Amino acid sequence: MSLKKSGFKGDFLTVFSDEEPLCKALGSLMCVTGAFGFTLASLAIRKIIGKL
Repeated sequence: MSLKKSGFKGDFLTVFSDEEPLCKALGSLMCVTGAFGFTLASLAIRKIIGKL
């Protein structure tokens, strides 16, 4: 069930790309998903230490 459908009203940070995929059949490129993970980790650490 999605958060919106369940009535979630909270606030949280997200990382996403608004680019259109060039080749949907091939799936995700590992280095791109890794970069998103590192970006989320950086945001989490900055939030924990109060720099966000």
